[in-house]
Amino acid sequence: MTEDTKRGSALVSALKSDEVVELGKEYAELGVDSLIESNILESIPFVNTVVGLYKTTNSVRDQLFSEKVIRFLTHFSDLSDAERSNMTERLNEDDKFAGKAGARLIEIIDRMERADKPEVAAEIRARRDRF
Repeated sequence: MTEDTKRGSALVSALKSDEVVELGKEYAELGVDSLIESNILESIPFVNTVVGLYKTTNSVRDQLFSEKVIRFLTHFSDLSDAERSNMTERLNEDDKFAGKAGARLIEIIDRMERADKPEVAAEIRARRDRF
């Protein structure tokens, strides 16, 4: 498994975790900065790595990427249980595909320039799984 696929699999694991539902609720109340400073995010796979990167790096680019990932993940809390289950089943069918899909999501998130694009990408991804 390549390094990109490993990171992609980690992102997919975060998308499938039940903690993502709580993340959306906390995000609505606190915002990204408060979420990062709290310990709420450390229980979610992959996200804890992103938060660690955010806290330990002085790179603006890394901090912006961390914020984008968190904002992207928060929108998956809006999915119904049935939609999340459907998405999880589809991603569990093929681990190799899930890793590659996650790697592409990371690439897309990283290239987003506007502040609201992570939310838009999450909405597109969520709507795709509804059909």
